[in-house]
Amino acid sequence: IGGGDGGVVREVLRHKSEKDGIVQSVELVDIDGAVIQQSKKHFPQIACGFANPCVTATVGDGAAFVKRAPDSVYDVIIIDTTDPKGPASELFGADFYTNVLRILRPGGVV
Repeated sequence: IGGGDGGVVREVLRHKSEKDGIVQSVELVDIDGAVIQQSKKHFPQIACGFANPCVTATVGDGAAFVKRAPDSVYDVIIIDTTDPKGPASELFGADFYTNVLRILRPGGVV
C-alpha cells in the first residue's frame, strides 16, 4: 500500500528467483498515479521493478482496496505511506489495520 516511487517493489523483487520462487507476484496500490509516472521518468533506477511482468500497479485508495479485498489472500503486506495527517490519515486507523489483518493469510507478515 503506497510506495508509488517503486522502491519497495524493487527491493521485494530481489527475493524473486526462478529457482526459489519466494516472490511470485507483487501488487502495489498507490493513490497518486503521477508519483508512479514521475518516478518511472525521473528515477528509473528506483522504479525499474514496475517493468517486471509479475508486478501489478493500481492507482487507487489503499484503504478502499484493503476493505474490498477477499479474506486471507496475502502472505506479506507492506505499508509505505506518508505522514499520518492529510490524505493518508485513514492508513493509520484501527479500521484499516483490522482489514489488513483480515486479508493476511495465517502466518503472514505486515
